[in-house]
Amino acid sequence: MTRRILLLHDAPAPTPEAGAIAAALRAQGAQVVALACAEPYDAVLDALLEADSVLYWR
Repeated sequence: MTRRILLLHDAPAPTPEAGAIAAALRAQGAQVVALACAEPYDAVLDALLEADSVLYWR
């Protein structure tokens, strides 16, 4: 079963560090979705419902 991880970040785009974390998780077989906290609220709520885990990166 693929683990679904939501990576929330403050910046308009993921920082290089957040990108590296996402790449490492994907290499381990996880499905990673990166969203800015400023995304439309509905999109963030939908992604939260679908995720197994949530990471917040500043």
